[in-house]
Amino acid sequence: MNNLPSLSLSTFLNPKIENLKSPEKLHKKNSSAIEMIAKDVLANLEPFIPRQGTSGTHPLKCLAKVVAQFQDILLEKSKKDSTETEGTSIAISLGAFEEEIGHLLQEAKEELRLEEEELFNYGLKHANLVKQHHLVKSLGIEGVEVPLPDGIKSNAIISFLRDTRPAIFTAWNNLSQQFDNYERKGGTTAFLEIPDVKKLLAEIDHEIKDAFMELNQKNSDLISPEMTAWMETVERDDNYLMVRSSGEEDQQNSANAGGNVSKAYVSPKQGNFLQAVGEVVRSYFSVSSLANRINAGLNPFKEKLNLAVTAQELIGEPLGGTSHADQIPISLVLFTCEPLYVGGESFRVMRLSASYGHGEAVVGNKGIACDTALILISETHPDKLYVLYDNQNKPERLAPVESKDGIILEKLKNPNELRKRPVLTPELLARLYHWGIVGEKFFDGKPTDMEIVIKNNIIYPVQARSINRKPLLPTYLDLKKVKIFLNSPIDAEIPAEILVPGNASVLNMTSAGQVLEAQTLEEAEGLFDIKKHQLVIVHHPEPANSHPVVNFSGLGIPCLVVTKENVTKDLLNQVSKEKALVVCMQTAMLYLWNNSSGNVESAITEGFAVHPAKIQLSLLEGKKVERQGLPSQVPEEVKALLLNIRAAKTTAAAMSAIKELKQHTWVTNIKQRKIELQKVLQESVSHLKGIKKAYETLVSLEAKIHDAFKEIKGAWKNKGDEERLRPLFHAKVLETLLVGNAATGGTLCHYSLVDLDPIYTAAMELVKYQKALSHPANLARFVPMGAHALTQDTQKH
Repeated sequence: MNNLPSLSLSTFLNPKIENLKSPEKLHKKNSSAIEMIAKDVLANLEPFIPRQGTSGTHPLKCLAKVVAQFQDILLEKSKKDSTETEGTSIAISLGAFEEEIGHLLQEAKEELRLEEEELFNYGLKHANLVKQHHLVKSLGIEGVEVPLPDGIKSNAIISFLRDTRPAIFTAWNNLSQQFDNYERKGGTTAFLEIPDVKKLLAEIDHEIKDAFMELNQKNSDLISPEMTAWMETVERDDNYLMVRSSGEEDQQNSANAGGNVSKAYVSPKQGNFLQAVGEVVRSYFSVSSLANRINAGLNPFKEKLNLAVTAQELIGEPLGGTSHADQIPISLVLFTCEPLYVGGESFRVMRLSASYGHGEAVVGNKGIACDTALILISETHPDKLYVLYDNQNKPERLAPVESKDGIILEKLKNPNELRKRPVLTPELLARLYHWGIVGEKFFDGKPTDMEIVIKNNIIYPVQARSINRKPLLPTYLDLKKVKIFLNSPIDAEIPAEILVPGNASVLNMTSAGQVLEAQTLEEAEGLFDIKKHQLVIVHHPEPANSHPVVNFSGLGIPCLVVTKENVTKDLLNQVSKEKALVVCMQTAMLYLWNNSSGNVESAITEGFAVHPAKIQLSLLEGKKVERQGLPSQVPEEVKALLLNIRAAKTTAAAMSAIKELKQHTWVTNIKQRKIELQKVLQESVSHLKGIKKAYETLVSLEAKIHDAFKEIKGAWKNKGDEERLRPLFHAKVLETLLVGNAATGGTLCHYSLVDLDPIYTAAMELVKYQKALSHPANLARFVPMGAHALTQDTQKH
C-alpha cells in the first residue's frame, strides 16, 4: 500500500467500514495526526471500500465492482503491496461487504429483471436457475457458471394429460374430496395409507406412465424446436442431461426436498428424455411428495397443479467412472446460514456438506462419507473467515455405470489420493462462501439452500431454494435442579448425536408410539406421521445437509442418531405414563424419567445451555498418530470452568472464566509436551516418522486451541445484549478441542487435549526404542503394536 506510515493503523481504525469512511469516529488520541492518516488510508483503499450510496453511478456496474472486491479480499488478493511494514493493517469487515452487496442488489434489481411471468411457467426451480445464470453473466463472476436450463411448461404437460388421460383428473378430484372429508372428521390413520387413497394414486401413476410410453413412439409437441436443437448440441458433445421436477417444491413454506424425482445421466435423445419427463411427472403424485406437503400443513389437492419439468446439461464423469482424480466432480450442499444455529442473532454459520462423485451421495444417505465445513466471519479478524472442517475418510463415491436397466449410480472406489484429502480446499471454501453470499442476497437476503457441482475448478450452481425453519423455543433439562429431588428420577440415560434439533426444546413423552425409530432418516421420512410422532431416532449417521434433514428441519421435528439399536429398543420398551422418555435436545441426551420421584417440568429451564450444532473437527495440518494408554481424565476444575463460560450472564464473568481456563495446566501442558518432542527431533540423528507426526499434530492442536480462545473472547465482546447462541457456539468449539472424545464415523485427525498424554507416551516409546539400538531403527512402525499386545495387565481389562 503506497505511502503508508510505519505504524499499526488497526490500533486506531474501527473494523467497521462506515468508521473507515468517517474520521470523526476514530479514537481521539492524537486525533489530528490520525485524521490525516485515515484520509490517506481511504485514498489508498479506493476502490476496495464499498460505498453506501450509488448516487450518480450505474448500480449494476457498482455491484459488479463490489462483488469482485469481496472475492479478492476473501482470496487474499487485495493486498496491493506485500512489502508493507509488519503490523500495518487495515481491518476490512466482510460483514460490511455482505450488507453492501445486499443494498446494491436491491438498487440493481431493475437492470437484472427478466420476464418472470413467462419464466414461472417452467416452475420455480427453473426460474431460479435462469435468474442465477443471468446474475452471474451480468456481474462477470469468475469461476462460477450456472448451467442454463431448458424445460417444459406445466400447462403444456397438463394439457397433454387432459387430452390423452382425463381419468387422471377425475381421480385427483376424488382424492381432493376424500381429503376434505378426512380433515373434517379428524382421521387418525395417515391419509395416504387409506386403501381407497392408495388405489386412486396407483390409478393416476398407471395412467401417466402409459401416456408417456405412447408419447415416446411419435413426435411430441411437448418439445420445442429450440429444445430439440439444444439437446442435439448436448448429444454432439457426448454428454447427458439432468432432468428435474420444477413444480410443487422449493417454496417458502415447504421445501419438499427430494419428494419429487430427479433423473441423472439421461440421454439427450427424444425418447429417453420423454421417458425421464414421465417419471418426474409421476413423482408429483407419489406418496413421498404428497406426504411432505401434507406434513408441512398444505393441502396439495386444493393447490393449482404445477407439473413443470426442467433439464440441465449434466456436470459429471464418464460412464464407468474414471481413475483420473481431476475428472471426478465434487458435489456439495451449501446452507448460506443455518437458522437453527443462529436463532436470528447477528452472526452467520454457513454449513457445507461435500463429497466426490454424484450429488445423490450428499442429499441422500447412500453410505458415502461426506466432509462438513462450518464457516463464520472471524470474531477477532473481521476480514477473515473462521473455518471448522470435518474431514472424513472417503473410500467410495457414486458414479454412473451401465446396467441392463440403463445408466445407474453405483459405488465406485475413489483413487487413493482422494480418500483422505479434504474435498474442499481453503481457496474453494472462500469462493463458495463468496457465491453463497451473493446468491443469498439475490434471494432477498433469506438463508438459502444450494446444490452445487465443482469440476475443473469451476463452481456450477444447479439448484437453490429458501431454507424453511420453525422458530426456536429453547429449553433444557437442568441437572442442577434434578439434584434437588430426594431420589433421582433418572433411571437410565443414553447419549445421542443431533441431526435436527427441532425447536431445541425438552421433550416429555409417555408412549413409545410418539417416537419413530428407523435405520436411516430417509426410511423415517417414509414412515413419519406428523399427527403421531414427536421424535425421530435413527441408527445410522446422515449427511449434514441431506434432503431428509432439510424436510425434518422445516417441520421442526427433532432427529437423533443412536448407533446402539438394542439399547434404544430396551429404553423405549420401558416408556409408560409412570416412566416417561425425557429428551434434552440441546445436550442430545435421552432419559428414562421416573415420575414418582419428581415432576420433570420443575427441572426444565428456559433458554440455551449449550449450542445445538454438531461440531466435529479435523486437524488438517495434523497427522494420524499412535496413542498409548487411556485418554486423560478431565480435571473437575476444567469441567467447572467450561460450565461457567457457558452459564455466564455477563461479559466480565465469561472473560474471567476464559482467562482462568487458558492458564490452567490442563491447557498449558501441551506447550511443554510440544517443546520436549521438538527437542527430541533436534537431537535425533535419525528422525522417526512417528515422533515427527506426533509433534506436528500437537502444533496443529495448539494452534486450533489458540484460535478458539481468541474467537470466544471476541464473541463475548461483539455479541448483542440478548445474544446467547453466538458465544455458546464458540464455547462448544473450545470444549471440543479441550475435552472432546473420539469422533464417531470416519473423521480423520480428530484430537483434543484428552489425547495429549497418550500421543506423547506413544512418541516417547519410539524414542526409548531408538535409544536401545546402535543403528537407525528399521522396524519402528511396529513398536506401537506392543501397546495393544496381550499381557498380564491387559488380560485384567
